[in-house]
Amino acid sequence: LRRAVDRNFAPLVDQLQRTLQQFRIMTTLGEVPVMSATRDVTAQALHTLAIAVEETREQAHAAGDPELMHRVRIAAKRLRYALEPLVDGKFAPARIQQTAGAAITQLKRMQDAFGELHDGLAFDQWLAQGKPAELAMGRARAAFVERLRRRLHRQAERRYRTLDGPSWRQRIDRIIRRGHTVADRLAP
Repeated sequence: LRRAVDRNFAPLVDQLQRTLQQFRIMTTLGEVPVMSATRDVTAQALHTLAIAVEETREQAHAAGDPELMHRVRIAAKRLRYALEPLVDGKFAPARIQQTAGAAITQLKRMQDAFGELHDGLAFDQWLAQGKPAELAMGRARAAFVERLRRRLHRQAERRYRTLDGPSWRQRIDRIIRRGHTVADRLAP
């Protein structure tokens, strides 16, 4: 679908990028501008989203709850989605594209790591919901499911300790700083 859209709309996209790269807004003296510049709005959104990643990470850390790491992952995904047009659209200056690109790469890694934790927890919950079915499946299968759940718990605890540890906290801090840096470069 993306290839088809790119192929069919490439000429229009090129024309719009050339035409809309710069434009002027004229106002009458004393008139209050109605619209903020796109870069100002984008910069504010990036600051807000970077702060959301930081705050949700701190909440998850303070609570010591692996389930809350999923909220961190969602906040990171929102920040990534806001940064991607700056790189994909090729309309931002090279320096901003480079910083945004580095943040996106790190955000993808972060989402993958946090996703593994969430997938393990979700799988464990799914197994836990199957308790009544365990009675019908026999003792051997029920014992296997219980061993599997214990293993999932141990894996989740290890993953959580890693993701909540100093190394990942530094990585996330770096991502947050990059998000703020891109925002500051867009609208100093």
